[in-house]
Amino acid sequence: MPGESTAGRPRRSSRSTLQDAAYELFLERGYAAVPIDEIARTAGVSRSTFWGYAASKSDLLWFDVDAALDRLERRLAALAAERVEHTDHDDRAVGIREAVREVAASFGPGEMPLPFVEAGTMGVVDELRASAFPRLARLVDLLGAAWAPASPDGATARADAWRLAAEITAAAETWLTDRPRGSLVDHIRL
Repeated sequence: MPGESTAGRPRRSSRSTLQDAAYELFLERGYAAVPIDEIARTAGVSRSTFWGYAASKSDLLWFDVDAALDRLERRLAALAAERVEHTDHDDRAVGIREAVREVAASFGPGEMPLPFVEAGTMGVVDELRASAFPRLARLVDLLGAAWAPASPDGATARADAWRLAAEITAAAETWLTDRPRGSLVDHIRL
C-alpha cells in the first residue's frame, strides 16, 4: 500500500522481542541491575525503537495489561456504536460489564503476565506498585467515558467507573494469589 513502510521488524514482533529480552534479563539479574541500553541490545533493537514502545523501563512490566486495556477500549467503543440509542443506566452497565468479562477471559490460568508471577525474582514488587496508577487511571477513564451517555452528570459516571475499577482490581488481586489459579474471569463478580 502506498505510504506504508515495510522496512524493519513487524511492530508486534519488536514488542514481543523487547518484552522477552527484558524479562530474561530481569530474571537473571533483577530489574534494578538492567539498563535500558542492554534491554534494547539484547532484543536487537535500537534505543529509539525501545522508546517507541515504552516511555519508561517500568512500562515493559505492563505490556500485557496495556494490551488488555487497548482491547477494552476497542470493545467499549464497539459497545457505544452498537448501543447509541440505549442510554438507560442499567442497560449500559450490562454492556460495560460484558466487555470487562470478555477482556478478562483472555487471562487464563497460564496467561498471567510474567512480572506478576515472578515479581520477587525479578525484583519488581515495588516498581509494579509504583507504576500501577497510570493503568488504573486509564481504566477509570475508559469506564467513565462508557458510562457517560447513561449518567445524569460526569460525577455519576466517574463514581460508577471508580466502583467498577475497584471491583476489577480486587478480582485481579484475588486471581494473582489464588492457588490453583483459574481464569481471571472466574474472579470477576460483576
